[in-house]
Amino acid sequence: MDQLMKLGPFAAIARLWNDLSSAQRAVVVAFIALAVVVGTFTALIASKPRMAVLFSGLASEDAGAIVQKLNDEKVPYELSGDGGTVEVPADKVYDLRLKMATQGLPQGGSVGFEIFDKSNFGMTEFTEKMNYQRAMQGELTRTICQLRPVMSARVHISIPQDNVFTSEQEIAKASVALKLRRGMPLSDEQVGGIVHLVSSAVEGLKPENVDIVDQDGNVLSDGASGGAGALSANQLKLKRQYENEVASNLQSMLSRIVGSDKAVVRVSADMDFDQKQVKAERYEPAPAGAAPAAGQTGVLTSQETSTETYNGSGAPPALTGNMPRNASPGGDKYNRSTTTAQYQVSKTIEETVNSPGQVTRLSVAVLLDKSVPSSQVASIRDAVSTAAGINQTRGDQVTVQAVAFDKSTQKQVDKEMAAASRNELIGIVAKNAGAVVLLLGFLMVLRSIVTGIKVQAPFSPATGQAAYEPQVVEHSAAVQNADAQLQKTSDQTQGDLPVEVTQSNPEELARLVRSWMAEQ
Repeated sequence: MDQLMKLGPFAAIARLWNDLSSAQRAVVVAFIALAVVVGTFTALIASKPRMAVLFSGLASEDAGAIVQKLNDEKVPYELSGDGGTVEVPADKVYDLRLKMATQGLPQGGSVGFEIFDKSNFGMTEFTEKMNYQRAMQGELTRTICQLRPVMSARVHISIPQDNVFTSEQEIAKASVALKLRRGMPLSDEQVGGIVHLVSSAVEGLKPENVDIVDQDGNVLSDGASGGAGALSANQLKLKRQYENEVASNLQSMLSRIVGSDKAVVRVSADMDFDQKQVKAERYEPAPAGAAPAAGQTGVLTSQETSTETYNGSGAPPALTGNMPRNASPGGDKYNRSTTTAQYQVSKTIEETVNSPGQVTRLSVAVLLDKSVPSSQVASIRDAVSTAAGINQTRGDQVTVQAVAFDKSTQKQVDKEMAAASRNELIGIVAKNAGAVVLLLGFLMVLRSIVTGIKVQAPFSPATGQAAYEPQVVEHSAAVQNADAQLQKTSDQTQGDLPVEVTQSNPEELARLVRSWMAEQ
């Protein structure tokens, strides 16, 4: 090896190549080809930037305009989601969003008040009103799309013409169609916010005249968002909250008993939201002995007695004019007694107010997987009845049945998750395994070269001796001694086996021959 290092690099490589066997040369060529392929693949993966979402849920007009701007900027991009999602390198997302915002992109697929930026002197009054309506619809659409659950929106406004007769004036109406993101429904507060947003932006539009639907045709607001309609929404929210709370408690209990994926609980509650006020007045008689006279009841609060007495001849003054002319007054007596008493009747007033939201009937349904032993069904039914507060007198019901669960969807989800994890692992390995493969291949080829090369010494014609000492890699000490003895007699035998070595040490000679045969 030291002699090879003294040669030039190309001469050393050429000598190493000439000393390789055909199999070793094939290994070297295969390794070089593998290194080129792995290096190219690794370079491609490393040079590909990590993509991030620039905009999603774009209309066709906005997507086309944004792609045109990206082409002008020579920014690589990818389209997905039926062309509605644009992805760009992650390190350029925020910069590109700012640039697009300065150019008014995305516009949300609608026209706003920028429609009036270009004045048209030949515009009629009807065209001006229609453009104003289009601009109002577009601005409302853009505002509604700022809500996180909303992917896209369409707003339609009906603005009636002014009428000189107030009784014949038509009312303004509006309808909103929403496309919501998957798994992100609108809350009641958000629906109410959209209703008030639209009604406040349009003159003469009342909240009860705004209708909202989603992409599935579900009515989110039918114009009854105020007054009694709002009360109905609150009642429904309270009912769902109670049902979900009971179902959650039962589900957590059953998950500890049969497993998390072996029980399904559903609860339905009938609730009375009528507010009842009961007022009762009850009159009670006076206690025993409190009545001052027979036939009287109550409590004596005050009593006043006046007595009038008259003695003498003649009639009382009040009777003087009624006496006959020939009658003479006699010695009569006149007595009068007057008693005035006030009684207070005992009265009790009771006023009872029943708050709304009382549960009038509760129904609970529990489905168990067939893997649950049938002997546990009865005990599970009793536990569910107790935990849910079932009252048989008001007609509550509990149903517990064992059925076969369909687990195909869960299996498909697990399969997709496993595939996603596997693909992610493959990506990581592909990005980092190139260098490892190259290193291992290089070590294998180097080991093959080092263990298989034997450099034979050429002879100098002037001296008849070797130009450099022969080197045999990984020979035993005995083989090297035998080879040295052969070297001493090489000028005498000129290729014949030395007789002295054959006779003195035949075992070492045999090992040397086997080593040469293995190298060939």
